[in-house]
Amino acid sequence: MKRAGFLAIVALLVVPLAAKFAPEWILVSAGFDPHRRDPLGGMGVTEEGFAAMARMLLEVADQCSDRRIAFLLEGGYDLAALRNSVAAVLNALRDWESISDQLSESAGERLQPLIRRIQQVHEKFRL
Repeated sequence: MKRAGFLAIVALLVVPLAAKFAPEWILVSAGFDPHRRDPLGGMGVTEEGFAAMARMLLEVADQCSDRRIAFLLEGGYDLAALRNSVAAVLNALRDWESISDQLSESAGERLQPLIRRIQQVHEKFRL
């Protein structure tokens, strides 16, 4: 299956189903095995294709999950393809509005005690 096939599946199946489901969080298993250079998957997807799919999922996150989305790297066996595909998805995220622009001051203030506590717990693990 080539890039156009993956884009069609995401656009015509995944996005409408996700919008209908209206998830509170979107967790993306970001595997890059379908990359055209991957020795195991090799399904013809390019870096631009991965970025386009990421942008579609970011739109779903905008509409449904109050921008709560996480991309979790989980696969890809051609290191150059993996590097370039991850960079393409990160660029899509970078081009998405900065998360700091989305945080309200009141939410940040409410979270400060929790953030400080987490930092204290993790301090003992610093090298």
